[in-house]
Amino acid sequence: MILTSTLSINYILPLSQTPVAHLDRLRHKHLSPRGNICQTIRHITPHKATGVNADSTDSFIDLVYANIPQVNDDLQYIFNQIYINNIPPPIKHFFSDVYLFCLHKDPTDAFKLRPQGIPTAMRRIIARHVAQYFKPKFAGYLLPYNFAVGIPQGSATVINAIQFGIEKYISNNEQQGLPPTRAAVFLDLSNMFNNISRVEFLDIISASFPELIPLIQLFYDSPGAVHYKLNIVKWATLFMEEGSTQGCPLSPILASL
Repeated sequence: MILTSTLSINYILPLSQTPVAHLDRLRHKHLSPRGNICQTIRHITPHKATGVNADSTDSFIDLVYANIPQVNDDLQYIFNQIYINNIPPPIKHFFSDVYLFCLHKDPTDAFKLRPQGIPTAMRRIIARHVAQYFKPKFAGYLLPYNFAVGIPQGSATVINAIQFGIEKYISNNEQQGLPPTRAAVFLDLSNMFNNISRVEFLDIISASFPELIPLIQLFYDSPGAVHYKLNIVKWATLFMEEGSTQGCPLSPILASL
């Protein structure tokens, strides 16, 4: 495209970025010592929901499975730049915007809804990658209270232990006409993702996971736009200033931290 208008040139110039090193110099700099983004993409389940800009992880899956070395190197380079927050400002909102829809929890009550947030495909990919390759460090930080992050079959162990306790101390006694000797109390955090403090988890990231500061700042430095549908044709937007983003693979870890 040839720009013949001074107005057009003045519009484009602010979008340009300081040149980065040639791609060949950065091909082999991975996200972490073990981080290969293409391996992460290969393990993503296909045909998942598209993001706020109608983007899909399927496009990236198809690119990786094409097994073209140049393409894989280019993908590694692109996600490296995302990881270090070295991307043009006009596209940074793609890593904080979310598309929100709701599922009905109770078919008899239209007001009981379960919100589901869907970030862009690129955010889901980089967040999944970081969650995977920093899993041992997250797990170590969360000890001794951690039974989920980085613990093989950790959640299943907790569930089985609870079920065993209920059977032993409650169900068996009731079957014999005896009173239970234990009580089971189940707690659910209401709206957990929206209520956690960004200041708190940013402080934790800064102190214990400084290598993640650029990426977390990309996600949370400014309020994220949440796009939701009011009716069949009308959309609206609100801005999320607190909490972590639903649908992002890193959000449960940030909430745990």
